Amino acid sequence: MGTCALASVWCGEEVECSVAPGRCCKDSSDDLSCQNDDDTCTLGPTRAEVYQCNDESDCALDLICCREAPTTADPALTETSCMPALECVSDPSVSRVQACSTDTECLAGTCLLEPEVVYPYGTCGT
Repeated sequence: MGTCALASVWCGEEVECSVAPGRCCKDSSDDLSCQNDDDTCTLGPTRAEVYQCNDESDCALDLICCREAPTTADPALTETSCMPALECVSDPSVSRVQACSTDTECLAGTCLLEPEVVYPYGTCGT
């Protein structure tokens, strides 16, 4: 684990996006694309998502990959980024859960992989 000089994140099929700076955007049409940090990931009638990591291997030592989703029913941006495990905790306004690609990186539970995703990506749970 750790960071490398040219950190990247999976962004659909065989595409990797540079991160720090940069990210992957899954827009309102479910299209995936690489973006600069200051680009807008288009919201639609549902949520849009941005990824700066897919799993713990994308993060620096002592950080985990955490998926943050607002708990509001309104369209909102979901973000997946590296942070300390102690900060990847839900509160009334935001749901936070560890993102993963294998069971071994989950601090609790097992890695529940998303269906119909080419790259192994999921969240830790029971």
